[in-house]
Amino acid sequence: MQRLFLLFAVLSLAACGNNDTVLNGTYLPGTPFNLPFADTASCNGCDGPVLNFSQVVTDSRCPSQVVCVWEGAVTVELEANGETIQLTRSANAGANAPLDTLGNWVIRLIEVNPYPEQAGSILDEDYSLELEVTQL
Repeated sequence: MQRLFLLFAVLSLAACGNNDTVLNGTYLPGTPFNLPFADTASCNGCDGPVLNFSQVVTDSRCPSQVVCVWEGAVTVELEANGETIQLTRSANAGANAPLDTLGNWVIRLIEVNPYPEQAGSILDEDYSLELEVTQL
């Protein structure tokens, strides 16, 4: 019985781990988080920028089920403390994630989801950004 209780306790704690999403509209500095389209996130316990995912400017990434000559890129627009920031990520950026600075904060675009699978457009409301905000 004690083993069953211990197993339940361990599984419960594992389920409480970081799921990398905006929690109640907040994020933690230095921790990647997902920001869905049209959502807003502010820093939890710090004076980091308030971010709003406002627009997908262009998405020319080559769909995964299509052969392309050029890999393409995606450009998104964020509102950050009233300023507009555009970040462009190429399809194979890897660790070279685009970033911008706002005051003493760095905003890094890690990923834009979903990645297109077939030719055609993705609705704006289906997009989400994986971001990381760190202090300089």
